[in-house]
Amino acid sequence: MVSNLFEGGQILSQLQCSGMVSVLDLMQQGFPSRTQFAELYGMYKSYLPKELARLDPRLFCKALFQALNLRDTDFKFGLTKVFFRPGKFAEFDEIMKSDPKNLAVLIAKVKKWLLWTRWKKAQWCVLSVIKLKNKILYRRQCLVEIQKRVRMHLVYKRYAPRIRGLVKVKALHEQVASMEKFVTQLKANKEQVYKQVHQLRQRIDQLIHEITNTSMNVTNIDNAYNDLASSIDREFKRLKQVAAEQDIKEEAERLKKIQVELEREKHKKVAEEKRLANEKEEFRQ
Repeated sequence: MVSNLFEGGQILSQLQCSGMVSVLDLMQQGFPSRTQFAELYGMYKSYLPKELARLDPRLFCKALFQALNLRDTDFKFGLTKVFFRPGKFAEFDEIMKSDPKNLAVLIAKVKKWLLWTRWKKAQWCVLSVIKLKNKILYRRQCLVEIQKRVRMHLVYKRYAPRIRGLVKVKALHEQVASMEKFVTQLKANKEQVYKQVHQLRQRIDQLIHEITNTSMNVTNIDNAYNDLASSIDREFKRLKQVAAEQDIKEEAERLKKIQVELEREKHKKVAEEKRLANEKEEFRQ
């Protein structure tokens, strides 16, 4: 080792081995200086004008640090105390106890920051109120939509079976109309058959009126529809059977007429042949 010669590598190694680097890192990340808001406020209250002396200690400290252009990393606020980085409190104290002209500029900066902060708070409050209003309107719209959906579901649950029943029952009118056209082709008992078909149409209208104006459940609607549909089917089959019997009867009558006509022609032919034979016999004599 040589006197008055600084060997950086060895000294750094010694500091690392002694844990000084960790201590320096801890000091760099820590906040060793601390004081309460009230004490800090009391220390510098005599330097402040009346409008700033009435401030809350915490707000006073915050405004003061912003006016001094202290970075947020240089200090931290606790519940009752403020914490400083190493050397920052001494720098802050030196600035506060400087000449009155510098202090007047500092107070002007504090006032400016307070006005800026209050304006920002007012803007934030207005934006918050607007957001709250929009959220209330959105939730009201969502509430209306939910109510609409629920009411639609309840109405559908209540009226959908009746609507489906009405559609099925009204479709029976087409079958009755086909029966009425079929009745016009009948020749016997037409009025009686038409009366029965008209009764079926009245039953359909009565069932439609009951479904529309009363609270019939699905089971009753289905039972009434099935009963009415089976009645229409039976009546339609009976009409077809009557029409078939009528066709058979007409065909039999037609065949009978043809048979009678053939017999008449046959007798006429025999009589004609007999007459001709008699005339020949008379001519010979």
